[in-house]
Amino acid sequence: MTYNVPTPPIGVTKWHVRVSLPEGGFIRILYAWNERDGSWYASFANDASVLQIASRRLVLGSDLLRAFRHREIPQGRLDLIDTTGANEQPLRDDLGDRVKLQYTPAA
Repeated sequence: MTYNVPTPPIGVTKWHVRVSLPEGGFIRILYAWNERDGSWYASFANDASVLQIASRRLVLGSDLLRAFRHREIPQGRLDLIDTTGANEQPLRDDLGDRVKLQYTPAA
C-alpha cells in the first residue's frame, strides 16, 4: 500500500513536517524551494531530529531513499509522482498538487 506524504501548502517555500510512518515510528522532513535552480529539496531527520540526509533534490522517477538504506531512515520507497502523467519536475506551486510524494513501506 502507498501513502501520500504531507507536502508544503501552495505558496510556502520552506516547511517542516513530522510524518508518522505506517510501519511505526516517525521521520522529519524539511522542504525547501531553491529559486536559483527552480527545484524542491528535502532534508530528512530521524524522530530525535538527528539529520540523516541533507538537501536531497526531489526528482521524478527514482526512490529518493534508496542510496541511504544504511542510515536511520525508513526502509521503504519514497517516490515523487506526477499525477498528470506528464513526468515534469514540480515547479514551486506543484508539489502537493500536481506532483505528490508517496511512501511505500518495505515488504
